[in-house]
Amino acid sequence: MPETLTDQFHFEWIYWVLVVAYAVTVLSVVGVMLSENRNPVKTLAWMTVLLVVPVLGLVLYLLFGRSIKNKQFMSRRRRRKLKRHEPASPFSPTETGLSAESNQLIRLGQSLMSAPFYQGNSATHFADGQTKMDKLIDDIKKAKRFIYLQYYIFQDDEIGSRLAELLIQKAREGLDVKVIYDHVGSFKTKRRFFKRMADAGIGVYPFFKVTFPILGTRINWRNHRKIAIIDGNIGYIGGMNIADRYVNGRKHGIWRDAHIRVEGPIVKSLNHSFAIDWNYSRQVDIRDVNRAFPSEHPDNWGMQLITSGPTGQWS
Repeated sequence: MPETLTDQFHFEWIYWVLVVAYAVTVLSVVGVMLSENRNPVKTLAWMTVLLVVPVLGLVLYLLFGRSIKNKQFMSRRRRRKLKRHEPASPFSPTETGLSAESNQLIRLGQSLMSAPFYQGNSATHFADGQTKMDKLIDDIKKAKRFIYLQYYIFQDDEIGSRLAELLIQKAREGLDVKVIYDHVGSFKTKRRFFKRMADAGIGVYPFFKVTFPILGTRINWRNHRKIAIIDGNIGYIGGMNIADRYVNGRKHGIWRDAHIRVEGPIVKSLNHSFAIDWNYSRQVDIRDVNRAFPSEHPDNWGMQLITSGPTGQWS
């Protein structure tokens, strides 16, 4: 009987220690969330999860709920140097020929994201992966200075291997070739696929590599951009990744998405976006990224690039 009472006492003591430890942890997490000044609705939702689903709620928060918005990834000095990579003329609403509402949206983009509005652009729309990939590969074959690619998914399948071989060839010709892939989006791609490109002189780096123990701060902060910049005067942007399912399809058919090819000053914005993400991935000086000097196109389309993501100031 004394042993039973002793065991019961020990059990209760351990139980209350765990309860107090969990309560302190939850209160600490709540304090961190409040200090981050995040969206009140999201804060309330996470507080509810932490209280209603003990332990599991804490695990979920550590994996998906932590914010990196207040983390200083890049110095202000480096940001100013990056901004000089994208010189733009002052925005004049009277010269756009657009409505007052459209001009107001342009000003909003400039105020929030410092996104210049450029005229003198052209765009070609792609609704199928085969046409887009054929044109992208053709442009890469003609490249003379540099090739920058950034994709959420870069698979080592037929289309991915074909593109990788071409990039290796261009790197051996002396071109500056850089590739950013998302570590989670390309998680299934074998490491040797990217290593082979790196061994050929291509700069290949994952965006926010997920590793233990900092997995919780990065697994939910991904970069879904799918862009390409070729020689600083041709750009691609849209929803198509580098994977066979966008070209040949799978058992469920071809993955339907859209992409556009642009020429004109807007390519400077694409190049600027890539330069920021490259600096985050590599933490290198801005001189490691070439400048873009595209000329105006007679089609004269007005364009503005609005970017978002874990490296941005605003959600």
